[in-house]
Amino acid sequence: MTFYVHSVPGRLRVKIPLIKVRPVLADMVQDVLEDLQGLENLEIKTVTGSVKVNYDPEMLTCDDILTCLEKTGFFDRHAVQSTEHATSKGSHQVSLAIGKA
Repeated sequence: MTFYVHSVPGRLRVKIPLIKVRPVLADMVQDVLEDLQGLENLEIKTVTGSVKVNYDPEMLTCDDILTCLEKTGFFDRHAVQSTEHATSKGSHQVSLAIGKA
């Protein structure tokens, strides 16, 4: 299982394959994260398995959120796909498609 993480201060987006088209698990993630002090907004999309968290960076950090997800079994730091890897993989797929055309 591969996870994707994008973070800027005050906003975190995590792709969690486990919750994709599994609303019960998405509700569990929501319950876990809503208990965090400093959470401002939470948006979960089960179609894509995406979790977007807006938070107060003076009260909460990206690492706090990821640690919370990891402790509850919804995240694995060792399976995070970097942005560069995703871009490289996408470029490779485009190249293959163009080569077939």
